[in-house]
Amino acid sequence: MYRRVKYLFTFILCLEAFVSHAQIADTIQEAIKSKPSLTLGINGRFSSVSGEPIRTRRVFVGVDFNKKFKVELGYNYMPKPALENGVYIAVITNRSNQLRFFGVQAEYTFLTKGKWKLSYPIQLGIGQNELYTYQINDNFSRKNMVVPLEMGANAVYYVYDWIGLKGGLGLRFAFGQSFKTYTGPNYNFGVALFPGVLYERYKD
Repeated sequence: MYRRVKYLFTFILCLEAFVSHAQIADTIQEAIKSKPSLTLGINGRFSSVSGEPIRTRRVFVGVDFNKKFKVELGYNYMPKPALENGVYIAVITNRSNQLRFFGVQAEYTFLTKGKWKLSYPIQLGIGQNELYTYQINDNFSRKNMVVPLEMGANAVYYVYDWIGLKGGLGLRFAFGQSFKTYTGPNYNFGVALFPGVLYERYKD
């Protein structure tokens, strides 16, 4: 029951964030008229896996339109599998899940003030979950397709234009056979690097 309340609260928060700005489409249309700059990097977040926070990393490259709207292609993966221990049908069984997927992310910046930036990212992906099952006399694995949809809200404080402190809260829906395993809230907090800024500065 508590997990459902958390999911519902986070979903309402994300949905309200997206629909509360009626002029988003107009702002994006204006932004994409500008010359795009390169954005690339690696970041991480903690995502719910069977109700437990597990780290997921994302390597991405994309374009930034006037620091207002970004589109990125990323590879998302769990560095370590999520382990489950238990007894299933009177047999001691250990299980692990490991998610990998490619995703396209769009991010809209709705507020830039001083060194602060607030934005709404949304990512749609496709990939697979690999479920490993370890038993006393038998080990096997099974793969199934996953279609993750992630959305949320992020805040960045820029120490310099290429490095900052980042925090965010969001929600992931994992459509497919692993819906219960991977659907849940996610969050991130830590140092954010923007090597694309350095590339654009020194490429000429």
